Amino acid sequence: MTKLLQNKPIIKFLGIALSILLIVALVPQINIAYGSKDDVLADTGTEESVEGTSDLEGTEGTENAEGEEEGVLSDENALEGATLDGEEPPADEEAGIMATALPEENSEAVAETPVETTSKGLANNTDKQIIDGDVTNTSSPLTFSGNKTYTLTVNGTLHSDIKVTDGAKLTINGAGTIVGKGDAGQGSVIVVEGKGSKLVFEGPTVKGGTGRELPCANQWTIWGKVGGGILVCRATESKGANNASLEFKSGVVEENKANAGGGIFIDNQCGFTMSGGTVQNNTALAHEGGGIFIWGNWNGESGNKSEPYCLITGGQIKSNETKTTTDWGGGGIYINNEASLRIDSAKITNNTAESLGGGVAGCPHAKIGIGEIANGAAVYANVANGNAGPANKGLKFNMPKSITYPGKEVPSGDFLVQGITGEEIKALSGDSNATELGYSNTSYKISSGSYAKDVFDVKLAQDFYCTYASFIGATNLGDHPKDENGTQIAWDGFIAGVPANKVVNNKITEKDAAGTENWRASTVSIPVNESYEVHDATLCLTSTAEQDNSRVERPVVIEGNKSSSHGGGISCNGTLQFGTYPQEDKIVNNYTLGLTKEVISGITKKPLALTDGDRFTFTLTDKEDGSTYTAVSNEKGEINFTNLPGLEDSATKEFTLKETDSRGLVSSIPGDAGVAVEVELTVETSSVTYGNMTTTTYTTTVSSVKIGGETTSTVTNTLNLEASVNIPVTKVADGIPAETFAFGLKDVTANIDSLVDQAGDKITLKDSINLAEQALTSSDKTATIAVADSTAEKASGTNSDAFTFDYAPTTPEETHWYAIAEQPGETADVSYDDTAYLVKVDVTLAENQRSLETTKTIWKTVAGKSELVQLPETEIGVAFNNVAMRYAGFNLGLTKQILTTLGKDVPLNNRTFSFALYEGENPSEESTPVAQGATDATGKLDLRIADGKYAKEAFEQNAAEKTFTFTLKETPLEGDDASFTTTIEPATVKVTLAAAGERTSDENGRGIYLVTPTVKTVTVDGVDVEVANNDITVTNRYAPNGTWRFRAEKFFYGLGEPSDCSFSLVEIERAPGEGEAVSSIAVKKDLENNEFTPLVASVTKDQLVAGNAVIEFPDITYVAEGKGKNQRNDIGDHYYLVTENGDDAAKDTTAYVVKVTVAVDENDPAKLAATETELYYADDLDSALNPLVLPEGERPTFYNTDTYDLISAASYSVYAASGEPVDQVCYVDPKIVKNLEGRAIKSGEFAFKLIQVANYNDTEGELISATTNDEFGMVDFDKANNVSGDLENPSCLAYTKPRTYYYRVIEDTSKGGMNDQSVLYSDQVITFTTVIEQDEATGQLVCTDMYYGWWDAATNQNVRFDEQYADYETQPGNIGDMSKLNPDWHPTINNKARPMDLQVRKTSVSDRDEGLVGATYALYMVNENPQGDIWLAEATSEEGGWITYKNVSLATNNLYYFKETAAPAGHTVSEFRSPYFYLVEDATSANGYSLKYTDTKYFDAAEVEAAAIPMAAAEAQAMQADIAAQAEAAATDDQTQPGHSADGNILLTYDKDGGVYDETTQVEVNKLDTRTHEWVEGAKLVILEKESGKEVASWTSGKAPQKLAKTLNVGITYLLREVEAPGEYRLANDVEFVIDNYGNVTITKGTENGNAELSDNTITLYDTMMDAEEVEQRERETTREVPLGTILAQTGDMLPILGIGVIVLASLIALIVAGRRRREGKDDKN
Repeated sequence: MTKLLQNKPIIKFLGIALSILLIVALVPQINIAYGSKDDVLADTGTEESVEGTSDLEGTEGTENAEGEEEGVLSDENALEGATLDGEEPPADEEAGIMATALPEENSEAVAETPVETTSKGLANNTDKQIIDGDVTNTSSPLTFSGNKTYTLTVNGTLHSDIKVTDGAKLTINGAGTIVGKGDAGQGSVIVVEGKGSKLVFEGPTVKGGTGRELPCANQWTIWGKVGGGILVCRATESKGANNASLEFKSGVVEENKANAGGGIFIDNQCGFTMSGGTVQNNTALAHEGGGIFIWGNWNGESGNKSEPYCLITGGQIKSNETKTTTDWGGGGIYINNEASLRIDSAKITNNTAESLGGGVAGCPHAKIGIGEIANGAAVYANVANGNAGPANKGLKFNMPKSITYPGKEVPSGDFLVQGITGEEIKALSGDSNATELGYSNTSYKISSGSYAKDVFDVKLAQDFYCTYASFIGATNLGDHPKDENGTQIAWDGFIAGVPANKVVNNKITEKDAAGTENWRASTVSIPVNESYEVHDATLCLTSTAEQDNSRVERPVVIEGNKSSSHGGGISCNGTLQFGTYPQEDKIVNNYTLGLTKEVISGITKKPLALTDGDRFTFTLTDKEDGSTYTAVSNEKGEINFTNLPGLEDSATKEFTLKETDSRGLVSSIPGDAGVAVEVELTVETSSVTYGNMTTTTYTTTVSSVKIGGETTSTVTNTLNLEASVNIPVTKVADGIPAETFAFGLKDVTANIDSLVDQAGDKITLKDSINLAEQALTSSDKTATIAVADSTAEKASGTNSDAFTFDYAPTTPEETHWYAIAEQPGETADVSYDDTAYLVKVDVTLAENQRSLETTKTIWKTVAGKSELVQLPETEIGVAFNNVAMRYAGFNLGLTKQILTTLGKDVPLNNRTFSFALYEGENPSEESTPVAQGATDATGKLDLRIADGKYAKEAFEQNAAEKTFTFTLKETPLEGDDASFTTTIEPATVKVTLAAAGERTSDENGRGIYLVTPTVKTVTVDGVDVEVANNDITVTNRYAPNGTWRFRAEKFFYGLGEPSDCSFSLVEIERAPGEGEAVSSIAVKKDLENNEFTPLVASVTKDQLVAGNAVIEFPDITYVAEGKGKNQRNDIGDHYYLVTENGDDAAKDTTAYVVKVTVAVDENDPAKLAATETELYYADDLDSALNPLVLPEGERPTFYNTDTYDLISAASYSVYAASGEPVDQVCYVDPKIVKNLEGRAIKSGEFAFKLIQVANYNDTEGELISATTNDEFGMVDFDKANNVSGDLENPSCLAYTKPRTYYYRVIEDTSKGGMNDQSVLYSDQVITFTTVIEQDEATGQLVCTDMYYGWWDAATNQNVRFDEQYADYETQPGNIGDMSKLNPDWHPTINNKARPMDLQVRKTSVSDRDEGLVGATYALYMVNENPQGDIWLAEATSEEGGWITYKNVSLATNNLYYFKETAAPAGHTVSEFRSPYFYLVEDATSANGYSLKYTDTKYFDAAEVEAAAIPMAAAEAQAMQADIAAQAEAAATDDQTQPGHSADGNILLTYDKDGGVYDETTQVEVNKLDTRTHEWVEGAKLVILEKESGKEVASWTSGKAPQKLAKTLNVGITYLLREVEAPGEYRLANDVEFVIDNYGNVTITKGTENGNAELSDNTITLYDTMMDAEEVEQRERETTREVPLGTILAQTGDMLPILGIGVIVLASLIALIVAGRRRREGKDDKN
């Protein structure tokens, strides 16, 4: 061999060959180590690494070919600081492998990595390893296996998990830290697994663990990952007692987390002893045991040291937490069912539970015993917040075996002190209809109820809460207070339970059939140094100690832990023993006698709610031995006599009960004698075992109580209430001498209804009721007040005590009424206050029923009124004011006026008139007037009579009235005024004065009673003055008059000379009627029956030289002498006939009738104004009249000519019918065009009038023609009123006189037009003008100009349209040239259809209140034509589901409907159109329209007819004004007008059936077995969008179809994919499917080979079982899976490489040996 190794060519060959073979061998492992895309598996939620890999290094005793022992690393592989086989590593040896970074997501599970870290694969199964510095084990976990003993010393930081298995015993010591790999490793930092495996831990710190699942799992191991720091557990195949164990001597387990047992988890049948160290800051994320979870029942020792419980004798368990809300809790420690733990000498304090038992809590199967104080437990100063317990039906209600009644089960759980509601039953049972909650799979059921909840106080469960069995050994922490009886109390508590014998037919109810509670509860107080035992019941305790002064060493400290449910320090579901139990043969529990204190209202006779001050003290004396016990009632009224000596046999005890402090109330217990109390006691005896102690417990309970011979436990006190009210009386005097005043009060409560009427606070005296008389007649109480002299200054006095009342009501509400008034005095010139007061006193029981509330309401009388005035609440009494009396003068008013004979005022024009008033009739010239003065510019004069004697004389009369006589004289006028106005004669004036007084203040602010006279009536010379203020009016008369003159014009046309001519004007009786000849009307006569004398006007021929002259008649005078029978009164209408005199052949035969209206001048009533109001003409006196409207400034005209002819202006249009030039034949045909923007115009939609006006801006005139538009908008007036007789060239205009004629186009509001509120109307005014002249050469009338224009209101002028002239833009000279008129052009009036918005709401059939977004609908108009219905618009629903079509214009004669084109998410496209709808005008709506609906293509006839009836013009305008006003009133700057959109458009809402709606998409998926067609459970399925890959839904299959409603959209291709098959099933192939617009499902791919099938909308996906080879292959693949997030190969991955290497090496050696022998053979041969 040595020679072989010296052969360099061979060595070289072997090196190359070996390297090639190694590379080839490594290729399959690269994917495993670094992960190919095929090897990286999807995350399935499993976080544990693969176990079971064998360790080559663990094989002992095997020698290789060279005789070396395997299992020992060479120096090159040793870690720094590790001692191997007694040798130290070379000082200069460096680590050959650098540290590998952990994945980012696991960083928080690992402690901070120092800057320099050594990363190597540590040797497994190596004894006495020492870890110094910062070391990362690349071969984690560091494993110790086999029946051997190992020691691991950690002085530095070790980044590695550790596993102790297969019976190995490992001791870990040192002062370093072990940081686990967390989820990247085995989860738990240290795992001790399998029978015989043991860990002794002393020294290091363990952190960074996240827990792992138990290898030996069953249906009860529901926690998932457990044991974050240390997990002690059974192996999969390792069962039976005394399994793996942990001995925890020192060190720290901190900052670990797991679902249960955040720090340490001790599995079932595993052992645990803790004698030191610390478990802190660990967290149980979902279940119990924040610090330690114990399921074991062994201390881990063997032989005589073995004990059947886990043991804690030292160490600290602090600041751990469980976040469970469904389990019992245990922030520090949790003891599971079947587990047993003993703790010696523990201090349990400052722990917190969100629910109950801040220190210790035991669940429905727990037995907890606190042993002797020497080595038991000090439990105090813990906190329980009293919130709801865990949401777990087995913890809310449980049925463990009864100890008292063997063979029965007893109710247990949180329901006893927290109650159970109907809603809790539904939630916990998972049945929304459940009314009872069952226990497990038994027939026991509980009904809802409060049970002991209402009498339980969480203050009594701060430290201890156990719901099954509790033993409390004699306790004395040296810090306990004494109770009322001088006894030191160690614990205050509460006991509650439902005895097993109260369970009837397996039903637990709050009360039995008789209404008696099935549960029993009482408070309990345990004295120091006395033991107490409770079973089959819940025991709650709070230590009275605030500190531990027992001087007992407590090596076990459990503090600062938290639980989100019960047991902040410790929770137990198994057996928990603190220290050594005393060996007591029996325990006789003391009992509590609970009584109830009730305070009764003396008014309502009902119980009152107790207050903080309601603490009543009682003594209870035992008649047998004279023992006396004291108790004070609490805030609930509970009187608990605690620590009454228990009995060993049932008996009846007699006591005497006394109430020593009744708090001022009337007690039902007689004073000093007290009352007899008879208590029936029942004793239950049970034998109970706690650990090594078996005792007999005697439990005494109170069966019944009799107080004073009556079966009751209630002691009552009565609260009798009283109240007092006083009504102060104040007297104020001002300006009067000193006096004593008297007042009277009468209680009118009994007859108040006969005195007043009440309506709320409004009080009205009944007729003839004098409230002061009521008060002063037989007064019930009187009062006097003396007030000093007040002439110099005001004085007052008050009596506050005279009117005082005490009340002791017997009803909750009482009302008392009092009348109060002052007794009038007799001092002269003093006004005594006659005010009377009505006082209401309400005495009301306060809301708390513990006091009376009094309310005073005061009213007072007001003179002359029956309604009383209520005083402000601030006024608490009554006040009377007496003052001095004074008398005032009075005014006598006078008005000077000049009236016309018609009674109209004539302006005074600043003239003044003087008057004097004298006392009496016919005064002498020397008499002095009592008043005098002159009128002002308006003719007014107030004669002031200042003497107050008239007021006093009137006031002293019985009726306070008197009549006085005076004489009025007017001073004669001088100068010009005297010429037309005369003064009156002296007049006798009689004045009746009515005097009345009132309280007021004088000029100095002093109070007085002022008597003021009022002029009631005035007569002048025996005639009453009939004006409201009794003013005297002095009047002169004047007759108004005026004149009128008629003017006309005379024209002469012709070839000869004119002649003189004259004209006559005569007044006629009236205007001729229709068709009546002018000559038939008679001439009007005057008052003397004389006919009107005709007036004549002449025109000479010289005046006609110029062709025309003015005709002017003399003035006509009008007078209004009065309205008497023989008085002339020309006011009214006058008709005058004007004709030309002379020969009919030469004169103008035209007769004019002028209507003149005479009226009083509006500006001067002294004048009459005559106005020409109407003008008519007739061709002659035998013809009928025609209206005549002349332009402003023109007068009636008479024409004289040699020849006459008639001209018609017709057919001003696009052509001349005769074809002749327009200047030879005048055709005038005025037309306009009506244009409607926004929608098509309808024929006859708008109506127009052509009227002849005198001025362009006139709105009324002679109607020429009326018509409507055609379907093209053309408005043709000639066709509507053809007066020419020419059908081909119609004309509506005919002329017989030359002049300029003005016309205006008016929109006729009485025929539609303004009724249509959807139209915005143009305000443009179109005018038409013709100029008619006489051709002097021919004598013919010709039209010399005609044109369209528009009235410009801004400039007040008519403007021609330039557009009517041809080429007006390029040839401006054409404008105004009649020959250039464009016959194709007509003016256009533009109206606009008001924009409309139409909206409809889109909802879901599944929820009609849900507005759907994303639905698209088209709007169609029904069209019966062959091309079909017309698409108008399309819109998509937005927020709230609203679909809005903007700017659509709907007409009232069309049908419309909606049709869906695209569906919203989760819904199908509707197959059907909406119902038809149509628009009708609706005057009641905010926008003038409403929608109507029909199922057929026919309108509602009544609706259409109603909509088609035009509205009267006035009604339409009024309605529009109303709507506009309402909209304006409703709108603000940021609000929309009702019935309109924000932009002002009319808003129409389709609201039939709430709008339009869609069905939801519905798909069901079944998961079945291919062969059996039974349900396949546990398959993980997803639905993906094929195109985007987006996941839409995911679920795990069960025994029912998966229903997908509103989840999938139409028109999208989906993939149904099975991502994980359960058990031994193959993955099914993807199924590709799509939902069409109408919700039908179609599978497009994936049904091959029975993979899937479709039935209606149900897809069934089948799974097929794998054969045995496939199962085995899957398992192999599972062992090769690489967890996501790591780039390192697993430890076992080197085995195949090493195997290949060994084989290659052996083959090479064999080849070399063979070659060598061959050469040797050759040498031999040679």
